[in-house]
Formats: sequence, C-alpha cells, structure tokens
Amino acid sequence: MGTDYLIKAHPEANVLYGQVGDGKSDHACWQRPEDIQNPRTVHKIDQQHPGSDLAAETAAAFAAAAVAFSQSDSSYSSILLNHAKQAPLSLSSPVGFRNNYDFQVLALIVSNFLQLFDFATKYPGLYQNSIPDAAEFYKSSGYEDELLWAAAWLARATNDNSYVEFLTKNGILEQKYSGDGSLSQFKTSAEQFICNCIQKGNSNTGRTGAGLLWFGDWNNLQYVTSASFIIAAYADVLTATSSTLQCAQVVGVPNQADEYSDTRDNYQQAEVATANNAPFVGVLARLAS
Repeated sequence: MGTDYLIKAHPEANVLYGQVGDGKSDHACWQRPEDIQNPRTVHKIDQQHPGSDLAAETAAAFAAAAVAFSQSDSSYSSILLNHAKQAPLSLSSPVGFRNNYDFQVLALIVSNFLQLFDFATKYPGLYQNSIPDAAEFYKSSGYEDELLWAAAWLARATNDNSYVEFLTKNGILEQKYSGDGSLSQFKTSAEQFICNCIQKGNSNTGRTGAGLLWFGDWNNLQYVTSASFIIAAYADVLTATSSTLQCAQVVGVPNQADEYSDTRDNYQQAEVATANNAPFVGVLARLAS
C-alpha cells in the first residue's frame, strides 16, 4: 500500500523523508529502480529543516487512509483508533479482531498522522527551503492550506473536536469564506476551464489530431487526467444540484394567426411570466374541485 511507503518515510516523530534522488540526474536516465547503480541522494525535513506543507499533506493522507479502513467495519475502526491513540507503536491485536495486520497498519497510520500534524504546526516552514532540489519541480506556494486540510481530515478520522477548533480558529489563514465574493472568481475560472476542455468555451483547449486534450509537451497526460477528474466530479455536482421535478408552465403562446415560434429570443411569445401562470393555477384548482 502507499501508506506502507509513507510509514517507512516517517521513522521518527519529527522526521519525514520527502525526496529520493535528484531531479535533473533522474530525468537524464530512465531505468528500473533495481538497475540504478549511481548514488541516490535522500532529502528529509526535521526540526532544523522544517516543511509544514509536506508534513501536513502527509498527515492528511494518513488520516484519509484511516477513514478508508473504517468503511468496512466502523466499530472495528473505532476500537483501532482508540487503542492506536493510547499506545500507537506497540499494539497487539485484542481478542476478537479480525485481522492483526490491519490492526497494526492502522495503528501505525494513526500514530503517524498525529505526529506529523504536531510536527507541521510546531515547526513551520516551506519544504522546498529544506529540500531545494524540489523547488524546481514541485514548488509549494504556502503551507497554510495544507494545515487546514490536514486538520479537516484529522477531525474526520478521530472525531476529536480540537481539530475542529483548529479549523475554526485558523480558517483566517487563507481568508476565504463561502460568502466572500472573492471566491466567485475561482468558481468562474473553474467553470470556464471545464467549458474550454469540452470545447464549449471562449478559449477552447487545444486537441491533437486524434482528439487528445493538449496542454504542453512535458507529461501532457498529467493535465489530461486531472482535467478528466475535474469534469467527472463537476458532473456529479450538477446532477446532485439539478432538480428532477418536471414542471409545466404557461408561456405567451400563439399570435393572432395561431403561430408560435419556440425560440428563446422570442420573449413576446416564449417568455414565462407570473401574469399568466398565477391565474391558470386558479383555473386548475377550480377544475380539480
């Protein structure tokens, strides 16, 4: 599992290995990991070299994994979480637990995300300042959003209200609220991006001759798959927020020659108005009675 790797990358409470290898030399030679003969530089963050963004994002990943484990058996997951928080690194499976491996893995996951969140908040800093090689390839723009993201997942995974309090107290870090007009620009940008990807926008995304979305020469599919996920997720949002109730309504209808043009710009005939619908409801009510 991916969490197995993350657990190994977090050998101590305030140590997290964030990169193996060098960006430029790794791109110069593509081969199987087991065939690599040259030295592999290992980069880490710790108390003297902090990386709140990396630590918090990893903490969120651990917490999300813990939630995923809970889906198969919520009571089992609750017991695991409680025991893991009490003695997270030296647990044995109590009588009645189905799977000792699952118990030990979840115990380690819980221990890791609690430690990493504490590390991220106590020793703030951008990870690329501690791992300079990462700045050229995966530069972070800040760590405040990762702290909030991690706190949200921790609240979900542990039901510990202290993480909710952290969110409430520190939500101002990003200074964005649902009622804040500044957020509307991001909603508009996202919708414009989706429209451009499906060729319904004002600046449609380019396509190859075979129809593949084209964003650039370097690893184009990372953008294609990301765009596909966003479009699929937005489709679910539209489905969930769209009413399925079928309603009839009275429009202006025919002219003197009994002709009707059902076009949106023909408002004199096609417009729906309360002036004709309200009395029609009365007519239907009278007929029904």
